[in-house]
Amino acid sequence: MSWLVKAAYGIAGLLGAVLVLGYTLPDDLHVERRIVIDAPQDEIFALVADFRNWPKWSPWAEMDPAATYVFSGSGLRQTMHWESGHPAVGVGSNEITLYRPYDEMRFHIELGKDGRGDGRFILLPGDGGTEVIWSVTANLRDGQPWFRQPRATFMQYLIDLDEAIGGEYEMGLRNLREVAETP
Repeated sequence: MSWLVKAAYGIAGLLGAVLVLGYTLPDDLHVERRIVIDAPQDEIFALVADFRNWPKWSPWAEMDPAATYVFSGSGLRQTMHWESGHPAVGVGSNEITLYRPYDEMRFHIELGKDGRGDGRFILLPGDGGTEVIWSVTANLRDGQPWFRQPRATFMQYLIDLDEAIGGEYEMGLRNLREVAETP
């Protein structure tokens, strides 16, 4: 057997091992950030639980002020669809799946070929203001074609997704605080 055939078998074996590893590594993502805002719970809830208010504080609206939004409904099942040419904003939609004034709001996120997930805002009263907890949970392979699933899994090991997404959440929470605390 020539060295070329052996090399081809070796490369095929290595690619097969990488593919199998991509299907067996953990694929769950959870990112969470918190901030205390000196504003009443009901005012903050109105900013996070009505998608029409998101462009006022969203980090993605700041990244692309020219993004277009379409809103439908209010409260439970309200939707927001957006479209942007900016790669960090892209195209997607949110739909409110739990609406519990003034404590909690959950929403489903669809990002097309980039996947899907579930977001959550929890508002807790406390000394010095309202604690706002913003989180996202996703299965990185969910919504991906079978041949992209290993890549999606490896992505969290190649890029610190907690830092990348968390940084955007921190910016959004700072923007939210600024909007909520401004008279």
